[in-house]
Amino acid sequence: MFAQLLHSLITHLPQYSQEGGHHTSVSREQLQHALQNTGNDPQAVAVLLDLIERLLSSTATLEPAVLAQQQWQFISFPARLFVLSLLQTLLDSDVQLLPATFWRSDRYEHSHTVDQQHELLAALETRRVQQHRGEKPAPIRFVAIAAAWFKLGQHFYYIAAK
Repeated sequence: MFAQLLHSLITHLPQYSQEGGHHTSVSREQLQHALQNTGNDPQAVAVLLDLIERLLSSTATLEPAVLAQQQWQFISFPARLFVLSLLQTLLDSDVQLLPATFWRSDRYEHSHTVDQQHELLAALETRRVQQHRGEKPAPIRFVAIAAAWFKLGQHFYYIAAK
């Protein structure tokens, strides 16, 4: 069902010409009807549209003023290509954006892969923080630290643990 919905969505996305800036927009209602007309559950369609709209909005590929009117319109031709690439990646189970072992840091001590993980996370988090409208995005990680001072005889000791 997911693949069918996503494939149908891709075929109904608005257009944007490579030259001349000619473009179309499509209302969210039109998208919803088009996806439901293929026999899909209305709730599943609504959830998919919410998710994809949020993804496209967070990647700055949709025109914000048009989106505020419940219309999808790409901001540029490259933005449309980016979205098509992203959605085709989600649609095709044979595609992976990263090698299968990329996140298996337990298999590497400090290696090039760990450096690549750090670079990718740093780039994503830097963009997430810089582009957050309220400038205070929710943290992705908390580090709990327990610390204690104690005296043993004439000596003071400090212990900290993460």
